[in-house]
Amino acid sequence: MPSGWSRGQPRPGTERTRIGDLLLDSTLHCGSGHDFTRVADDHIRFRARFPGAPYAWRFRFTIDAPGDGREITLEVADLNHEGRTPRHESATAYSRDGESWLPFDLGRLEIVDWTPTGDRAADEAYGDASHAPYGVRYRLRLDAPRLWFASPTPFTLDYRDRLLAELQRGHPELVEVSVVAHSAHSRATGFPVTAARVALPGRDGRRRVFVIAGEHPAESAGMFACEGFLREVPARPEWLERYEFVFVPIANVDGVFFGRTYFNVSPGVTDGPGVNLSSTWGERPAPEQRDLWGLLEGFRPDLLVSLHNGRHRRAMEQFCDPGPASDTINAALREHLGFELHDAGPPRAPARLPREAADRGIAGMGFLTETLLLCRLPGMASFADSYVEVGRQLARDYIAGLDQT
Repeated sequence: MPSGWSRGQPRPGTERTRIGDLLLDSTLHCGSGHDFTRVADDHIRFRARFPGAPYAWRFRFTIDAPGDGREITLEVADLNHEGRTPRHESATAYSRDGESWLPFDLGRLEIVDWTPTGDRAADEAYGDASHAPYGVRYRLRLDAPRLWFASPTPFTLDYRDRLLAELQRGHPELVEVSVVAHSAHSRATGFPVTAARVALPGRDGRRRVFVIAGEHPAESAGMFACEGFLREVPARPEWLERYEFVFVPIANVDGVFFGRTYFNVSPGVTDGPGVNLSSTWGERPAPEQRDLWGLLEGFRPDLLVSLHNGRHRRAMEQFCDPGPASDTINAALREHLGFELHDAGPPRAPARLPREAADRGIAGMGFLTETLLLCRLPGMASFADSYVEVGRQLARDYIAGLDQT
């Protein structure tokens, strides 16, 4: 069991608020949502942004209610990213058990103007020329004693730990799980950075593949894709004759735990913006970056894959250096993925980890794959199922491409 904050204990940056006979609670692990306010009898407004954060498009909380089927309007007041259309909110989901997440009906939401806080300095610092803040109203039916409401479908630290434990139990001869990094807060929260190594024991000379996700804590499609990649490897024992793998499903454990969108959480501060791990691999100001860099230096992968997702993208994007090897891998991806794949050019910003690792001779090839947050593969009932299947296909195509290089 994790140490530090216990389940159900209030933690910084979130709140538990009773409004009439409703209880709104974002103090759960990875929760986000605060300043719950009654606007009218059936209308509650809340905020997703943390003070000082430049972006906000993530929330997760529970609603305890009599379960009498009433409808309420939940309004998030301050989303800030490319948006302002129902499509941009299509990753919003709800759950009756906290595990199975269903897509929210886009016909039951409305884009509205944002509601300023009234703090002039904070409000003037929010938004920019490219991303004007806005609000979204959701018409939600309270048809169960407890509902979970989130955007996007969450990939939590508890879920990561259950996933890795399940795979280790199912394949004890192949899967080794270990703590590989500590963040500024992980010793207090009980959630360090954890990795899974998948390999046949006692084999030398195999090519090495390193897959990392969760540099940005709201990008759960990339984390679920990492899960799919990880699940596919033990199911393909022939791969392990030629390759060994290391997977880091969540790099930014503090950002995920504290419900942030892009940044981690500064030491000793739980309501400040922290730093963007993805864009600072050259400087490595955060302890989790320094630990992970040491892991990479020791592993020295032939292939490094950094999995993200774009909230606004209609096609998957691939940042990679041009050449015969990457052309072969991208051709394999285009043949099978089910989504359009764009070559986004060499791994520059935002692809800092693949760029830094390749430039310093730590990784042979580096790819940053921007998967899709707002699209589901045909026939997939949930976004999470689709994201995992995309990860499985990525695994098949990366290995097919590698086999030809």
